Amino acid sequence: MAGSPRPTRTARVTGPRCGQGRWKKGQVEAFMSLFRKADPVWTTAHGKRLSGWQTIHDFTAQALPGATKHGIAAYTPVRILFIRPDVAAVNVHQVPFNPDGTPADTPEGRPFYILAKEEGVWKITAAQNTQVYQGS
Repeated sequence: MAGSPRPTRTARVTGPRCGQGRWKKGQVEAFMSLFRKADPVWTTAHGKRLSGWQTIHDFTAQALPGATKHGIAAYTPVRILFIRPDVAAVNVHQVPFNPDGTPADTPEGRPFYILAKEEGVWKITAAQNTQVYQGS
């Protein structure tokens, strides 16, 4: 039926989740390799809107190395909706951990990614990271 929503399918989409090991080491270039080069957009958990690969890179180069001193986060995709075979909307459950691996006393995150498959590789095209606070 025309206009009906497509069913949600799950599949292995490599991209943001693959980056968690890279991010904990503070490797900016490895993190940035997850983003599409052409016009990506990202809104941080604190509402800072970033447009363009270089702008995201510059922000990440300042923020990421220091942030990883306080711990890491595990990223688990919880829902993948294929808008087209080469475009996916991904809801993620982000759980923070202290450097010793114990759960951190900081809010979890609920990132939302739009991924596009380019030359066989899934890349972040647009992202919104949202912190979850108690009672919300």
